[in-house]
Amino acid sequence: MEEIFEFIFEMIIEGTVELAKSRHVPLPLRILAAVLVVGLYGGVIFLIVWAGLACFHNNEINGGRTLGVLLFIAAAGLAGGVIRQVVKTVRRHSE
Repeated sequence: MEEIFEFIFEMIIEGTVELAKSRHVPLPLRILAAVLVVGLYGGVIFLIVWAGLACFHNNEINGGRTLGVLLFIAAAGLAGGVIRQVVKTVRRHSE
């Protein structure tokens, strides 16, 4: 059952990303797909940052600050990767 949910979720995300990139789709639909993708990735990054803040401020756990910093680094890496992909896609479509 888990594999089915993973497959469905992967198809939805990949389909939405490709829909946002395609020039054969009307502009309002592409904008809506792009907003959905940005919202999804933004939500994941927000949750990682929120977990990092919770770990950073929780001194009861050994290494809580270290885990918080690692989560901040992971969120920054994910955000940087998303920004890099967006810039790369925009440059490729503008040529």
